[in-house]
Amino acid sequence: MPGPVVAARAATAVVVLVAVYLGWFRQAGLPASREFLARRSLSLEVCADAEIDQRFFVRASGLDEVVIRSVSVGPATADLVIFDLHEEQLDGTERLVRRLARSEAQVVGSRDFVVRFTPLMESFGRTYRLAVRMPTAACGQGIRLWTTESRAQGENDASEPTVRTFEMVFEARATAATPAARLVSSAGWPPATQWALLLLVLAGAGWALEKLFLAVVRSSS
Repeated sequence: MPGPVVAARAATAVVVLVAVYLGWFRQAGLPASREFLARRSLSLEVCADAEIDQRFFVRASGLDEVVIRSVSVGPATADLVIFDLHEEQLDGTERLVRRLARSEAQVVGSRDFVVRFTPLMESFGRTYRLAVRMPTAACGQGIRLWTTESRAQGENDASEPTVRTFEMVFEARATAATPAARLVSSAGWPPATQWALLLLVLAGAGWALEKLFLAVVRSSS
């Protein structure tokens, strides 16, 4: 086999393998939010009389984790911390899609706690709300979640009082999502069609790249 052909096919193989890795196998979780990376934060308590929630928009299929930061108010107890994940519907209502319950000791055992649940394969383009509550914990005996504060002046009049809002320090993740997985999930193709199209695209791309590399090698030799 002539040298230029070998070089062209080797370059083609490398490019195709990198493309497959980046587009199909590479884990592409959702990026960390600004709040998750913030250095300045404060904590708000979760107890029987105080629930904390966070709404977020997902741009990936397969949402399966939300990472939060918490600290215990007092000695860790066996009181349950309940995480409810609600999905916003088109009519403005919400639907409970996942629920996870863990003891306070489990939640505050490390700096970051991962709320892990069964993947939501149709999460792409949808809005969710994570609510954290402790229905049996007396105030002063619950947990505190790290939050960030933002201040906004009244919209209609500068003399209106400043509005203080708090956002949970969190990171939403779709640990198994890849660009290709998001594409086929949004298209709703069956697995057999997905693999057939993948092989077809790779074969066509490989043929075109080989011709291109071969022309470049021959022109430079």
